Amino acid sequence: MLQRRFLTLPMLLALCGAPLAGCGKSADDYAKEAQAALDAGDAAKAQQEANEGLKAAGSDKAVAWRLEKVRVDALAKEGKGKDIVADLAGLKTAYPTQATAQFYKAVADKLATAGDKDGQLAVLDAGNKSFPDDATFKTAIEGLKGAANSPEDVERLKALGYL
Repeated sequence: MLQRRFLTLPMLLALCGAPLAGCGKSADDYAKEAQAALDAGDAAKAQQEANEGLKAAGSDKAVAWRLEKVRVDALAKEGKGKDIVADLAGLKTAYPTQATAQFYKAVADKLATAGDKDGQLAVLDAGNKSFPDDATFKTAIEGLKGAANSPEDVERLKALGYL
């Protein structure tokens, strides 16, 4: 005799939900969306996508670096140099071949463009300390000394021991 079986609501949900379990965005998807948001000028969305992507990246260091770079670039675009300086040492440790002197200098330049002089100088100082043999930072800081045209600029340089 043929038996009829009815699906209970929990069984139905389990069957319908199973195919959806693997449909979340990958870390690479987050990286692409974060970069697109940054390119479109939406730094806040870029940071959000990068942070979500970092959670999904797991041990994929290549994608994680791309996400970190977008996150730092978004912070720089918003002029949040103090937030970046706190992260640089950790990035240099985790990604020693990517978090180079050129990366630090590029971040400092982006902070300058955003008008964050404190952040720019702080990143240059961090670069100078992290890469003492690289003249890039000494040259950039010397340039700031010549351009120190306000009392605040002079105080920034004095506070870090450059004047």
